[in-house]
Amino acid sequence: ALVQREDAQKLLEDVQWDIEFHGFLTNHVKHAVIALAGLDAPPERVQAYWDEYTATTPYGMTLDPMDAKFETNLKESALTRADVASLLGKKQSFSKLCGYFKKQVSELGVDGAVSAHFATMLADGIVGALTHGVIHLGWALASGNESMVVEGLAYQAFCHVSLRPDRYVTEALPGATPLESMLWLAEEKRDELAAFAADVKTDAEGRWPADSFRPELVQAGFQWQVAKVIDAGNSCFHLRPTWLDDDNLLERLYELASVLHLASEGNFLVLHLITSLWGLDNVLSSLPPEQSKGDLLRHFWVMLLALLVTSGGGVPSGHTLHRVIDDAGLSSGSPKTDDPDDPAVQDHWRKLTDDAVHHQVEEHNIKLVYAEKDLWLRFGRKSLYRNAAAAFTDTPNISPSSSTFST
Repeated sequence: ALVQREDAQKLLEDVQWDIEFHGFLTNHVKHAVIALAGLDAPPERVQAYWDEYTATTPYGMTLDPMDAKFETNLKESALTRADVASLLGKKQSFSKLCGYFKKQVSELGVDGAVSAHFATMLADGIVGALTHGVIHLGWALASGNESMVVEGLAYQAFCHVSLRPDRYVTEALPGATPLESMLWLAEEKRDELAAFAADVKTDAEGRWPADSFRPELVQAGFQWQVAKVIDAGNSCFHLRPTWLDDDNLLERLYELASVLHLASEGNFLVLHLITSLWGLDNVLSSLPPEQSKGDLLRHFWVMLLALLVTSGGGVPSGHTLHRVIDDAGLSSGSPKTDDPDDPAVQDHWRKLTDDAVHHQVEEHNIKLVYAEKDLWLRFGRKSLYRNAAAAFTDTPNISPSSSTFST
């Protein structure tokens, strides 16, 4: 387990605060606890961050208290699997969903409960709540905290927004790797995708009226726009990547997410591709070998495209992607790597970690440093990951009416 510390585990057990606040925003405070503890922040700093976030979030809004019936529903929920399926994405009965998944974890164990529900029921909805369902679940699994895993399973059911796998086709997507596929989209389909997204978001003909979507999605602004883009569908989303069986697929997707983060100059939305993939990575580690990882990572690819296409910046240009790819040495097949004994590299990581631990109010940057440092250690100390860790984002201007992120 990532978090063995008693101070952090105690906070992860806390259920004072609801999973969402202000109607559509996710409570991130436990994610910050995991990242801070993983970066060896002292207990007093972890507690101070918790106190600051729960008093006033970085958005200047307060958290909502947990449902008064949470403890009762946790113990007495009578939901069945069929009930959970009927509640997917309706943003109802969170505490009862927690009760259902608590029983599942008690009966099947953590890995058993994840295996029994994720691939068959939850995985195609990971775009919900701007990826925070899979973030909460995956980071909970990394922490080893069973109560937070229960929350994560329940939240992924609660916020589920289908990526429409019924539309996936067998026609091949060009590109032998995720980066090559993204370059094809950037160079051949960028204008088409931008026009598609603009048409859907503007919706001059009223094809996607607000009353045809769940009310909380409409309230959530950008999340509604993403849901409209997914509902409208684009053939590029549904093509089958040829690289799904690559044994190193997770590493290739991490490279892509980090390249996109640098290409977007630390965009708030793109940062979520890194932290959600890190969460999904931990979920996949809980699944048995016979469950196809490639099929589940296809959902991540479709989610990535939907988020990029809906965002204000859209798919980056081929020129921008090539610049970042060349800078990272990925185009040559010999990625630039760091010497861990190089004082300059050590000093850079020391400064990034110190900033994340002691100075950052923006929780997403704390998670970014932690996740990218983990990738740097796991995948050959590529300079790409260290540089991506340094591309901090700004707290966005979020409101229900915002269809893009102002950063």
